[in-house]
Amino acid sequence: MIHGSLDFTGDPGAIRTRDPQLRRLLLYPTELRDPNRTAKVTNIKFLTNDLPSAGNLNFVIRFTRCKIPLTNTQITAGFLLWPDFILVINKIFNMRILNEKAVLLVIDFQERIFPAIYENEQLKKNVPTLIDGMKALGVPVIVTEQYVKGLGPTIGEISGKLEGIERIEKASFSCCDEPAFMMELASSGKDYVIISGIESHVCVLQTVIDLKQNGYHPVVVEDCISSRKENDKKNAIERMRHEGVIITTYEAILFELLRYSGGDTFKAISRLVK
Repeated sequence: MIHGSLDFTGDPGAIRTRDPQLRRLLLYPTELRDPNRTAKVTNIKFLTNDLPSAGNLNFVIRFTRCKIPLTNTQITAGFLLWPDFILVINKIFNMRILNEKAVLLVIDFQERIFPAIYENEQLKKNVPTLIDGMKALGVPVIVTEQYVKGLGPTIGEISGKLEGIERIEKASFSCCDEPAFMMELASSGKDYVIISGIESHVCVLQTVIDLKQNGYHPVVVEDCISSRKENDKKNAIERMRHEGVIITTYEAILFELLRYSGGDTFKAISRLVK
């Protein structure tokens, strides 16, 4: 396990990354570009306020077709592609979900589909509680709606908790296929995406898988998601677990982000979950 920064020999102009977080963070001076790919670049830098501290970050590294020697192999982050080799770095974050690195995603609780959703009355209670708790904790919220013309707006019980938050409309099932969502998420600088939404086996599942593929850490709130059919929700959660996704409940995640008893925030969360 290593952490820090990266020194390497190669052409910095050839650097590519498939991770949108890293794409916006990767910095290197254009004057170091070398058409002969012989430039030596020292210490690729990332914006430190957009990544956890080194103490919270470890990496597992795998090399494929490695032809260019690395020096002082201290890796910051990324999926970096050079012409001559691929360096794959799997980020392993602190197992604790951290308040300052979290964002809440509310997916498609819309009027024309919600009445058909399994246990929808319980969702009407759980999701607003989750939203209120996240607001008390200072966690930002992103909201999506699927094809509003056909499915209508977000239901009143949840919409009332989201005043002042712009809705991101999408046509894709996965939120990650909507550029406006990916831009909003990237600009938040968060790593943990706490998820509530419908339907579990369609929009929620596809979003979760794509978030993980893009280097984020999805955290699915089991009692704040559902589908029209109970079995679809069950199978979706099973698939998520198989993909290595964190599954939690609204009360568990609120107290995990809170961390300490005492104070006004603790009192507010305690009142919410009674």
